[in-house]
Amino acid sequence: MNSIRSLGRDIESPRLLSLKGLLFLVAALMSGGILLADSPSLRTATLLLLCTGCACRFYYFAFYVIERYADPSYRFAGLLDFAVYLWKRRGVPGPGPGALIAPPSDVRCDLAKGSPDGQGSEGPSAE
Repeated sequence: MNSIRSLGRDIESPRLLSLKGLLFLVAALMSGGILLADSPSLRTATLLLLCTGCACRFYYFAFYVIERYADPSYRFAGLLDFAVYLWKRRGVPGPGPGALIAPPSDVRCDLAKGSPDGQGSEGPSAE
């Protein structure tokens, strides 16, 4: 039972983390190469790039954006943990539909002036 419990621990060794990252890269390159070898077309390559890019952006969204802006008090351990978090939050009143895409609170943008902090390209206004 103790060995099963130890499987859920975080990897702390920099060498093991690097090895894990390298193995993910090798698996991605091999699987993409096999797909392209099986169906060598511009369409397959484009769809593969689109799928990979979107998956990377979703992963970034699931961890960085949610932890940074939507709920800074929560830390996710993986995509399953993220799914459980979303499931538990169903029906919980929140800050509104724009909460996941709102800019950080330290960035203000006055759209009439066209730049962050409403400064425009001329510098501070005399208002």
